[in-house]
Amino acid sequence: MGDLSLPSLEDAFYAREAVEMERAGRVYTVTWNGLPTHQHPPLHLWLVSRAFAVLGERDFAARLPTVGLALGVLALTWRIGVLTVGPTAAVVGTACLLATPIFADNARRLMMEVPLAFWVSATVWLYLEARARPVWHLALAVPLGAAILTKSVLGLMPLLALVGTLASPELRVPLRRPWVWIGVALGLAIGASWPLHQWWTQGPDAVASHFLAHVARRSTRSFGLGVLREYPTILLKFFQPIVLPGLVGLWLVLRKPGPRRERGAVLCAWVALPLVLYSLAAFRTPRFVFPILPPLALLCGHTLATFVPRLAGLLASILVPAGVVAVGLAFWWNPLLLTRDANAAFKANASTIRALAPSGESVPYLGNHYWASASPLLYYAERHLAPSSRTGDAAIEAARRHGGRLLLVTRRRLPEVAALTVPQRVLLEGRDWVLLRVPRADDPPA
Repeated sequence: MGDLSLPSLEDAFYAREAVEMERAGRVYTVTWNGLPTHQHPPLHLWLVSRAFAVLGERDFAARLPTVGLALGVLALTWRIGVLTVGPTAAVVGTACLLATPIFADNARRLMMEVPLAFWVSATVWLYLEARARPVWHLALAVPLGAAILTKSVLGLMPLLALVGTLASPELRVPLRRPWVWIGVALGLAIGASWPLHQWWTQGPDAVASHFLAHVARRSTRSFGLGVLREYPTILLKFFQPIVLPGLVGLWLVLRKPGPRRERGAVLCAWVALPLVLYSLAAFRTPRFVFPILPPLALLCGHTLATFVPRLAGLLASILVPAGVVAVGLAFWWNPLLLTRDANAAFKANASTIRALAPSGESVPYLGNHYWASASPLLYYAERHLAPSSRTGDAAIEAARRHGGRLLLVTRRRLPEVAALTVPQRVLLEGRDWVLLRVPRADDPPA
């Protein structure tokens, strides 16, 4: 959590936003390099900013909220499983979730997927758990509002999951009382507080920037039959090893009437409805459907507990715990065996870069992957990266005008600079970049 650097996309980007939020004491407005950005709501960044305030601006604090929420997802998955498919399938399903690489990888990142999965799971759990005390359904406002404040309209996913309650006379009972509807209405109001705040403080263009540029344009386009295979392909590629047993479990739950189908219908709706609805969007990615992992894992656990109970017990009691311990020890001993540390050079040389690059001046850049360097440069070294120059000549001229005469070049475009025969000195090197110093035009030759 502390030694590995943050990946550029999009962990270092989010971490920098959280740093600026913490320093400015803001709650709703998100900035990057001091400029407001309306790409996403602020809740998770605010949680990270609180971790920074308590523990200092370091990678351990940046990752801590996500790690805590990931552990919460595991706990909620188990409890939802107990309430729907039974305690045995709940334990096995939780083990399956922990053994799913896409979940384990995101559990130590700053992406919004794990936080959204937590708040969606918390909403579903609260609905199921509060049936004995209906007034508790007022508390649905908290996780539902938090889901919206984490991922905007994607935070409405728990409402899709709760459509599954219509299949069960037992689970439909709370819908006849006002508490659920009041809780949902309050949750929607909490979620709406962010765009209302942006409209009040920054004007309608701020709201339009989010909902038109970042939501509507990704959600609308002509529908073709080809989109029907995109999410199935995504599931098969990224949601292994639980996707196929999970789909079998969905069929097992729905195949015959009874209490298991009535309660398990919530899991089925939680998996199926987002896949169907999000397939209509213009942009399809595993990130959008990441919160279906808990119900998919529980359906996988139901399949294993039904057909291979001995293997399911072995998986939950020995294989997954042993695997988790082994992976944990490997990360503690030598994390580079299991992952890459792409921004180690930015992190290790942050103070050197600050000394070389004058504050307030953008570092000239020549490359094709701007955010891969811009995000860690600003997060670790607190220096802004200028947009890429078009040519090597333009990059050299920009470097000569820079106070530190610096030029950050990606290795793929380094030959363009070398071919100019301009004197240059390598100051720092990363895996994919080189930081050069070049002379001014009027400097005498060495």
